[in-house]
Amino acid sequence: MATIEAKKADRRVIRTRSAIRKAFTDLLAETAYNKITITALAKRADVDRKTFYTHYSSVDNLLEDVIRIQTEKSLEGIDFRDFFADPPACTKRLLTAIEASLPFTRDQLRTVAEHVPLDEYLTYWTAAAKEHIHKEAGLLPAVAERNLDIMLEFYLGGILNAYLYWLRNCRDMPLDELLALISDNVAYGLPGTLARRAKAQH
Repeated sequence: MATIEAKKADRRVIRTRSAIRKAFTDLLAETAYNKITITALAKRADVDRKTFYTHYSSVDNLLEDVIRIQTEKSLEGIDFRDFFADPPACTKRLLTAIEASLPFTRDQLRTVAEHVPLDEYLTYWTAAAKEHIHKEAGLLPAVAERNLDIMLEFYLGGILNAYLYWLRNCRDMPLDELLALISDNVAYGLPGTLARRAKAQH
């Protein structure tokens, strides 16, 4: 009986958290992120404020949970073994997955980036991607785990930081141009990319 009751309680928790997350994404379509309140979220999710605080400590904490869930979904379709066969193409898929893991439109993202330390939240994305890669480690070229972690921090951290810089400072640059620039850096390194682009301008 206790097990049945526990399962019912678990289902209630899942339903409540799902309702709060849906209320959050619905409100994002109507309200600037920094204007969303706990009261508005609770009302939209049809729960009281106490129930909200049972599950989340703040709107930022809710955002983190939404990103965590969507990150897992966005990474499911990526085969990281492709990185060794076609690094630029895999890099483009990773950047597309980053975009998909954030519950905002492009304009909303730029606004959110001004108010929320997205660096901290996107750090989760790096950790999740590393976990997926480690699961496939047996299919990757043999390398010490410590060395793999360092390389992944360099690779994934570089992609994320470039993405955040673009989001905050390059409003006139299309996403496709960013994808091409980062993919070239992965394929040819900084010196090779600079040389190729300098040659293309002549």
